[in-house]
Amino acid sequence: MTGITESNNWANEVRRFEPEDVVTGGEGSVDNLVLEQLASRCNWLRLMITALCTAESVPVVNNQTTQFLTALDSRIASAIAGLVDSSPAALDTLNELAAALGDDANFATTMTNALALKAPLASPDFSGTPKVPTAAAGTSSKQIANTEFVQAEIAAIASGKSVNGGFYNIEANATGTNALVNIKIKELVTNNGAGDYLLTSNWNDTLNLTIPGAGGLDTGAVTTSTWYYIFGITKDDGTKAFLGSLSSTAPTLPAGFTKWARIGSLRTDATANKFPLAFKQMGTEVRYIVSAGSNVQGMRIMASGTAGSPSTPTWVPVATGAFIPPTAYKILVSALFNTATSSQIGMVAPNNNYGAFADPSNPPPIAFAGSASTGGAAYQTTEMLLESSNIFWASSHTTTSILACIGWIDNF
Repeated sequence: MTGITESNNWANEVRRFEPEDVVTGGEGSVDNLVLEQLASRCNWLRLMITALCTAESVPVVNNQTTQFLTALDSRIASAIAGLVDSSPAALDTLNELAAALGDDANFATTMTNALALKAPLASPDFSGTPKVPTAAAGTSSKQIANTEFVQAEIAAIASGKSVNGGFYNIEANATGTNALVNIKIKELVTNNGAGDYLLTSNWNDTLNLTIPGAGGLDTGAVTTSTWYYIFGITKDDGTKAFLGSLSSTAPTLPAGFTKWARIGSLRTDATANKFPLAFKQMGTEVRYIVSAGSNVQGMRIMASGTAGSPSTPTWVPVATGAFIPPTAYKILVSALFNTATSSQIGMVAPNNNYGAFADPSNPPPIAFAGSASTGGAAYQTTEMLLESSNIFWASSHTTTSILACIGWIDNF
């Protein structure tokens, strides 16, 4: 007796014995055919399973191999589809899932440790320098107020006026010998016109109207004998600069600058230089600076000689527009009346409703009378609240009486 010869094909059927079959031995005989078919099927299955388990290519023996692989692929594909369960394409493989977790085998521990560093919702205790958005000016809610908001509100209270333009210590000056205005500000609040404010500190820079943009003039070219308004301008990141403008309320801001506040005024001279007239500013008060070699070499004379009648009285209007900016609310004036050679009378007032120099019930703010016998000169200085674009004066002296502007108090 010898072993059955095995093949590696899948028999389409397994033969059965019929009553009339004659049992005979040998290769391919009736009595061995059934065993050979079963052995071939088993050998075929062994080859398929061995190839699959060892990740080798499955040999295609016959059509049954194709049917087997197709059925197997279908089952596997169905199982994988169930596992993926319509996951997005970027997360439908284990490698993509691992990458999404940062290839961190201890992802759960990492996240637990990270969450442990977060402040709780109830009574959080922050460390370092936490930051929050700056609330709009005047906000009254449960929103967190940062230091920028608080400082802006404090500046508004300290300035005694609207928040915009609130300042602490403004100093400015021009020598009258160049195009520069030197400006220092301790603190300034700027505004974008929509209720958003910014408080910045320690301004120290120059303004030059002969250059365009930040640090110069907002639009156009500088002209002679013209009033310009000085602004502090800021970006949202705290960048700051000075800007000159013909507008006292709405400067044209350079790119990136969003907020502004007016901090002063200046007038250019009548020469081709177009330099700012020499001045010194402290806070809102401005004085012309008389200096040899500058463009203010003497007092700025508004009127002189005989004018009207001090005794009637007859007042003469004196325009202020060339001496103080339209934004000023007070003018600082000086009057000189020389009585060394004859009897003279002079007086100055903010309007023409004041009485004569000797009126006991309605005397003008500045009044003087003198005679040649007493000699000398009278020199008086005062500030007047502006009631119009004129002030008024009267003088009986023909040559040596003068009315001069020495400065102004601005309104910003």
